[in-house]
Amino acid sequence: MAARVEGTGGTTAGPGGFESPGTYGPDEVSPNLGNCEFQETVADLDVPIHDRRVAIRDRRTEDQAITSAHLQAELQACQEREKARIAADLHDSIGSSLSAIKVGLEYAIKRAGAATPRSDAVAFKKLLSQLQATIREVHRIAIGLRPPILDDLGIVATVEWFCRELEGSYHNVGVLKRIGVRESEIPDFLKTTIFRILQEGVNNTLKHSGADLIYITLSKEADEIQLSIMDNGEGFDISKVQSSFQFGIASMRQRAKYSGGTLVITTAPGAGTQVFAAWPSTTTAQARR
Repeated sequence: MAARVEGTGGTTAGPGGFESPGTYGPDEVSPNLGNCEFQETVADLDVPIHDRRVAIRDRRTEDQAITSAHLQAELQACQEREKARIAADLHDSIGSSLSAIKVGLEYAIKRAGAATPRSDAVAFKKLLSQLQATIREVHRIAIGLRPPILDDLGIVATVEWFCRELEGSYHNVGVLKRIGVRESEIPDFLKTTIFRILQEGVNNTLKHSGADLIYITLSKEADEIQLSIMDNGEGFDISKVQSSFQFGIASMRQRAKYSGGTLVITTAPGAGTQVFAAWPSTTTAQARR
């Protein structure tokens, strides 16, 4: 009796070496089927093949989106490191040199005393005033690039400091704040993103809105970390904003997106503006990985 051998061609060896129909795999079609049966079988096979192609395409799209998000996050991290380096250089090198010049100039003015002609004394004092203003400006730029408090004390202390600085610098703008979240509840990777969105949102308000009141909220509501920046300014038609303003809005949205959150801007002419960003706790955990 001849042995039965299953092969990939769909036939088995029978008595006398003749081939007879054998066992076929799930994706194979017997050539002995009738024409109608053959067409029906091919049509049935085409469904799972199409589904697999769709699944592969969707998976590639998902992988590309994840890769893009990771690259954007890494790019932002590199930018933050570079900003920190420049801020340190401004403070430690240029700032220190300007301070030394200021001390030397003050000493020279004091030593000259009454012997200095009045016109020279006035010029020296004006020069000293300009030097002091330059030192303050360098300090402001360095702080804006990367405030040390963000690394030293965290985002909650940074938001409080930012509001104090805002009130001190813009006496015609009232600032209200509410912080309803603990430092430990905000992931480390998210703290810089929150500060940059706050910084950009407030800068846009000061430049474009004409508001005299800004309300800043950082809180945890249910399973979300939420940041809100509201003003009572003029508002605007978001479809007609200038290109420079569009860049700021796009920057905030990208920062929120690539950190696992969303950002929505609600505004209308004469109705003020709200920038609202939120990061679900499940999303922040995924973005952190």
